[in-house]
Amino acid sequence: MKTNKPLASVIIPSYNCESYIEQTIKSVLNQSEQSLEILVIDDGSTDRTCEVTQSIDDKRIQLIRESHFGGPSKPRNIGLNAARGQYVFMFDSDDIMQSQKVEKSIAAMEQYPAAAFGFSNFKSIDETGQTLKESYLEEYDTLFNLLSSREDRVHCFDKEELFRPLLKANFIGTSSVVFNRQNLPINTAFNEQLKNSDDRLLWMQLARSCCSIFINESLHSYRIRENSIQTNGGLRKLENQLAAAELTLPLCSNKMEQEMLRERIQLFKSRLVKNYIKRAKLLKALKTQIFNR
Repeated sequence: MKTNKPLASVIIPSYNCESYIEQTIKSVLNQSEQSLEILVIDDGSTDRTCEVTQSIDDKRIQLIRESHFGGPSKPRNIGLNAARGQYVFMFDSDDIMQSQKVEKSIAAMEQYPAAAFGFSNFKSIDETGQTLKESYLEEYDTLFNLLSSREDRVHCFDKEELFRPLLKANFIGTSSVVFNRQNLPINTAFNEQLKNSDDRLLWMQLARSCCSIFINESLHSYRIRENSIQTNGGLRKLENQLAAAELTLPLCSNKMEQEMLRERIQLFKSRLVKNYIKRAKLLKALKTQIFNR
């Protein structure tokens, strides 16, 4: 029996993004590659995000409504479990796809059939859609030093090659990522203990065991909002960054990697102590300072 499975699945976790979700979904529907499905996993939005999503008349859109979890890791996993396509794209609910993102990403993945995941460059925009940077990753020398040339169109990394550079900097934008499900390790999932930083932890896990590719082209627009976690930082983000770093430690295969990561862990702890003191959470500050020794 013919199943008519799509070639690609696009997973969009959403929470209170009524102002942007329509533009995001339509940028996916307008792809040059039309064999795709869109899975919007709503994390208990209290605004009109679900109503806006349902108002878009296209059978390729599936809305899955969940109770509020408070972070993208669980919605991402629900999407991964529901996806039917061979190629699975992660995409944030306020970002915008370039029209050939899916087509170009799949072509690059097929060029290197052993790769489990790929990621690309991207540009940044503000809340109104005005361009901030055409090439968001251009200053990430940690990434570009791995390439034979900054003009490389597609570069393949052997397993473990990306691990140490990712310890230094996270240059993988979640909305740039595509998975080839056939090559992913069994039980690949975002860590639901984390409310954020779950994506970087998964990139580290995959970089240790899988081949990957980098597409040196901006294939989506990453929206930077003043009230977003990424912009404001905050206590919860620091706590999750620390937890993710500590969960990464067992992945380190030598002393140099362990020392690099421990330096980052110490930095997170120092920042946490300052934040706890600022918020008069003195007991937490004391406990963090004790374990920081």
